Amino acid sequence: MRILRAIALPLVLGLTTTVAVAWGIAAWLPQEEWEQRNVAYAGDSDPGCMVTMREYRGFGAVRRAWTIDHEFSGRRKIPSSPFEVEILSPSFVSGLLAHLSGPAWGDAPGALADPRKTGHYGVEHATGWPVLAGWYILDDSVSVSRDVVIDVKGGIPLQPPMPFGGFPVITWRLRALPLRPIWRGLAIDTALYGAACLLLIGGTGAARRVVRRRRGRCPRCGYDLAGLQDGAVCPECGAREAMVRPTHCVRRR
Repeated sequence: MRILRAIALPLVLGLTTTVAVAWGIAAWLPQEEWEQRNVAYAGDSDPGCMVTMREYRGFGAVRRAWTIDHEFSGRRKIPSSPFEVEILSPSFVSGLLAHLSGPAWGDAPGALADPRKTGHYGVEHATGWPVLAGWYILDDSVSVSRDVVIDVKGGIPLQPPMPFGGFPVITWRLRALPLRPIWRGLAIDTALYGAACLLLIGGTGAARRVVRRRRGRCPRCGYDLAGLQDGAVCPECGAREAMVRPTHCVRRR
């Protein structure tokens, strides 16, 4: 049971740290000058459907935005999206990606693989460090007053839904805390932060035990061992490790 508690505590602290880091990045990371890569349409078997996708990468964050023309004829205009300027002043990276980079997450892979089953547009956002751990979607919905608004799905919005009055919404201004897990990243980040917490807790405890031994105290509970016979257990907590006392700690006579 003691070993189980020793493992469970770092894991809980690791998971808490993972969520805190992902939420902190989502709430505070400046959404400007991220690297932008354009993703080439991968559905060659369906020439009547065209996908235009942009992938933005910043520190511990990725944002994807796409627009789909389901009846592409070479002369049709791509349907307008309610989202615009996903990242402020992006830094363009030359060339087209043949596929999305990094591990699979979100709806963008499905939009590329089978665009006919998706809507005309979409925006999704993921955060986490050192690996992406959670994501959410920006989508349009109908409010109680029957107005079309841009809202968050799979996340906690940090501002009220923005009305869509027939003009594009500046997407980089919309922020939310992700609630949809990216399981691979969540496991990796939790393990890394948990290991760091384990080392921190273990190192602190080891240092405390060394200091107590040097002062002639029980390394477990800190009870003063002065006046006890050599080899006696701690009368406070019964620790057997108190039997081993440093040679320089001479009992007062």
